Amino acid sequence: MRLESFFNILKDKLKLDLNKTNYFLTNPNFLGGWEVWLQCNIGYAFSLYDAVTQLQREICYPSGNAANPYLNFKKNANPQVTLVSNQNSASRCDFLIKKPDIGVSDDTYIELKCQNSNRTVQEAWNRFAEDIVKVEELTKANNTLNCISLLCTYEQFDQNQMARLIDLFDSGTRSSFVLDFESHNPVLTRLKNVKTGGMPRTMIIGCALNRIR
Repeated sequence: MRLESFFNILKDKLKLDLNKTNYFLTNPNFLGGWEVWLQCNIGYAFSLYDAVTQLQREICYPSGNAANPYLNFKKNANPQVTLVSNQNSASRCDFLIKKPDIGVSDDTYIELKCQNSNRTVQEAWNRFAEDIVKVEELTKANNTLNCISLLCTYEQFDQNQMARLIDLFDSGTRSSFVLDFESHNPVLTRLKNVKTGGMPRTMIIGCALNRIR
């Protein structure tokens, strides 16, 4: 599934409890991960769009090679991606959105990072950037993979910050969309067009290679 299509479905079907997201994102007493909660909400949103859509968690990245059917990614290794035969050695996505079809299924491998109060906004963006590099390297090893990296954050943007983010995440080979929950009717925009200033709010940012956008 292309990134823009993915976000159009979220815009129409994802109904987040913003009291909960704001708590998860910002409350200093909440230090645990909440990615699974958001995964479940995303999965439910896609089920409203198409009832046969499946959500699967922790799925191995496939290599397309029969002898070594999985991919392993290690960011400090050279090469970073290797083909492996054992699922226990394989890298796994956070979750998979799968739409079964006759003959061919539509599989979207998703990496998700969610901000917590015990990490700075910059740390959340750094982890998001690492996910993007990971899926891009995996895609080089298997160019049939369709991968999306997501970040859920609570913030606002200023012009100086936006210029840097656009250069990193919404130019060249990458495209990014933002679902901005400034109101209860979230606004979908490209990262380069997102509204700056205003009050901090929940946002979901997605990035993917242009060819699968």
